[in-house]
Amino acid sequence: MGKTKELSKDVRDKIVDRDKIVDLHKAGTGYKTIGKQLGEKETTVGAIIRKWKKHKMTINRPRSGAPRKISPRGVSMIMRKDLERICKEEWTKIPPEMYANLVTNYKKRLTSVLANKGFSTKY
Repeated sequence: MGKTKELSKDVRDKIVDRDKIVDLHKAGTGYKTIGKQLGEKETTVGAIIRKWKKHKMTINRPRSGAPRKISPRGVSMIMRKDLERICKEEWTKIPPEMYANLVTNYKKRLTSVLANKGFSTKY
């Protein structure tokens, strides 16, 4: 289930009808019917009822800290870009003669690694 926004003050005041929602729910009324009666979405009604069932209160509790500025996905994207930039910088420092040497000895290196079944070689 995705994250939800905190309800604004006017919506919360409207839903001090939250207590009405809880009372209607206790009476056996469905989310959709409660939403239509009070002019709220079915998902909002469901969120209020779930909060009431879990915490026995319908008001928003204070947060434990400030929300993060960057999402976890944003952090991983920044890390990937930094790693890519660092790798490109390091590759530009390698002289072209070394590339040529790696290419010419590549077949020999592969056969040596295969012969040692992946264990260390003289390379």
